Amino acid sequence: MTKFYLLIVSIFLSVTTFSQVNLLEKDSVETEKGYFSTVNIGAETEKTQSFIRNVKGELEGLKDKDEIDSLAKDRLEKVKDYRNTYSYESFSNLDFRQTEELNDRLLNLKSNLEEARKELSATSTNLNIYKSKIQELIQKWNETHKIQKEQGSPDPVIKRIESNIADLQNLLSKVDQYNNSALTKQDEITGAILFIDEVLMNINNLLERLRTQIYSSDSPPLWSAFKNDKDSLSIKKRIINTLELRRSSIVSHKDSLIHSSLIYIIIFSLFISLFVFVKKKLNSNDELLESASIKLPYIFISKTISSSFLFSSLLLLIFFPDLTPEIKDVLKLLLIIPLLRILPFVWSQLPNRFFYLSALVFLFIVLTDLFSSFVILSRLLVLVNAVLCTFIFASVWKWLKQNIKVKTDEYKLFSKRILLVGLFSVSLSVIINVIGNNYLSIILFNGAIALVYGGLIIFSSVEVIKSIFELIVRHRILVDLNVFRNFPDEILKWSFKLLTYSAVIYWLIAAAKRYLIYSPIYEWISAILTSKLELESFSFSLGNIFSFVITLTVTIYISRFIRFILEDEVYTHFELPRGLGGAITMLVRLILLAFGFILAFGAAGIDISNITIIFGALGVGIGFGLQNIFNNLVSGLILAFERPIQVGDVLQISSLNLMGEVKEIGIRASVIRTFDGAEVIVPNGNLISNEMVNWTLSDRRRRQELLVGVSYGTDLKTVLGILDNVVTQQEGVMKNPSPFIIFKGFGDSSLDFRVMFWTHFDEGLKIKSEVGVAIDNAFKEANITIPFPQRDLHIYPVNKEADENDSLSN
Repeated sequence: MTKFYLLIVSIFLSVTTFSQVNLLEKDSVETEKGYFSTVNIGAETEKTQSFIRNVKGELEGLKDKDEIDSLAKDRLEKVKDYRNTYSYESFSNLDFRQTEELNDRLLNLKSNLEEARKELSATSTNLNIYKSKIQELIQKWNETHKIQKEQGSPDPVIKRIESNIADLQNLLSKVDQYNNSALTKQDEITGAILFIDEVLMNINNLLERLRTQIYSSDSPPLWSAFKNDKDSLSIKKRIINTLELRRSSIVSHKDSLIHSSLIYIIIFSLFISLFVFVKKKLNSNDELLESASIKLPYIFISKTISSSFLFSSLLLLIFFPDLTPEIKDVLKLLLIIPLLRILPFVWSQLPNRFFYLSALVFLFIVLTDLFSSFVILSRLLVLVNAVLCTFIFASVWKWLKQNIKVKTDEYKLFSKRILLVGLFSVSLSVIINVIGNNYLSIILFNGAIALVYGGLIIFSSVEVIKSIFELIVRHRILVDLNVFRNFPDEILKWSFKLLTYSAVIYWLIAAAKRYLIYSPIYEWISAILTSKLELESFSFSLGNIFSFVITLTVTIYISRFIRFILEDEVYTHFELPRGLGGAITMLVRLILLAFGFILAFGAAGIDISNITIIFGALGVGIGFGLQNIFNNLVSGLILAFERPIQVGDVLQISSLNLMGEVKEIGIRASVIRTFDGAEVIVPNGNLISNEMVNWTLSDRRRRQELLVGVSYGTDLKTVLGILDNVVTQQEGVMKNPSPFIIFKGFGDSSLDFRVMFWTHFDEGLKIKSEVGVAIDNAFKEANITIPFPQRDLHIYPVNKEADENDSLSN
């Protein structure tokens, strides 16, 4: 039968290949001619018009999306602002932090422009392909028109050909128009990128110069700073000039400010709506309000405006790094609101004066940024703020040491160390500021603020998010999902881990950037990871290995998560045939793992075209020692599609002396939990190649059997009637199939009966026990005896004379 199928497939492939060859030969003949024959004009006209419609549809799509005209409009406008606002002289007055922020914004802008240029390049390539095809068709239709005119073809045919040529020429004009627009935009983007490259080169030179001067004195001592100030402008005029510069900056960045403000308003409105909705849900459930677990999240939700300010400001600062300094200053001011309204509830042990002084610190930070060009005033503001922070950190340190009760000793120790680092940093900032190194003083102060206050705000936000998310998951305020109902602890555990790790990483990166140690650390780690290790013709790096491992690990976790969602959420809403869900899940996991495997090789820098070599090596490995693994993988696929066993089935495997319930059918092995509680990992190959008994393949019914014996002399009909009555009336015994009771035979000590009945598999042993007890009680009521095994021993007398004669003869 298999040979017959192979023969049919071979014939089909041969016929298909032959027909394809014939078609290709015909097409090649038409192509070589350079014109369309008379008999094919109608068909070719239809193909041409279809091609014209398709190209017009593509062009309309470009017009609707406005890809050509405004794809990079906003980005080019930003570059234009930089051209008008910044020059080498203007940004050479920036400090190190401001210079690094400008460098990051320009790098991000350059990346966006390169992405836009790449998209435009792909569009231009497609347009050129269309152009070549259109020109080829015009040439062929012109040649066809010439030949048909010479042959004296009918006027309708000639007009149809001329109409095709006119349509193609109009289409060619549109394609040229769109292509020229795309090329023009690419040229503009290229010019913008060249400008950014030039600015970045100057910024890098400036950063190198600033790094060399970071530990040298850049200002006179504070006590002589005013004496050495010979500027004729008064302090009032300097402040006015500074404010005028800020006003000019706001005007020049007007579009960016409007765009950022709109985004902030949208995010703020979404949070407001979310908190109002959740608050209404909570207020409508009096029983839930009395629960102690929602007291903290209810406080945050009740502070709707403050919570919305907190999350909206953080989201904008984290996910929109291109914000202008003016927007950042406003966001810092807005953070004062949640600082005073929300954080006191998170840190309820701290006195309120700590939060009011912290709000004053944030206000001074904004003023320092505002008057950063006014060196003397900025320096004084940093000094005052550093002194204030020194007092706050020292007070909190003392309070933390004496009064605050934290969750664990490790957490308390970590908080004390962070405060100690911040206290040392701001104290050193005060001393250095007075001595005359204003630049290093600002760095130390900014680093301490990011380390202590940044950590405080981020940690408090994480606690707020945790409490609200726990409210959503445990009490299902927003959504009522099966996964929330069945696995709340697991969901909260992994969500909290992911949230905490992400917050810690972001906090450390932000603090490192403020201390100006992020770039050196990043470059040092990058140098280690990118350093090549060569083994003959093969080279790799630690970065390649880490990329491979991380990509593969993430893929595995994603496949597990998708399996979790499919099995516990998606499949519950559909009535799937038995085992189909498991097959779909395994197939999806295999596809994800295969895709992740390919991505891992790409992330590791291995050429995808070399995968054939890898699979060849894998084949050799299978031949030498991986037969069992490969066998188990294929067996897993067979189990998925044949579905002889499913999760929840009860298996009995004689070769392994094993009986238990199937808990998981994996790609390589399955997990069977015995009734003693042990979990046995069984390779899939064993389940395919060995005999096994599936007690629950088609249903979960099981026949139970009891052997009952009564004393000789008991009326058999009475016994049969009692047994039938007891079993039929017993709860849990199935009516269909009905119980079956027969007289087995005459035993050594009793009249034996077989009692057979059907039960649900999970309750079989329990019901069998209950039936046995009920039978015993019924027999006692009817005075029917259940005998125990007994034997009669008969002893006969021995002949003494014969015994004596035997002994004498011996």
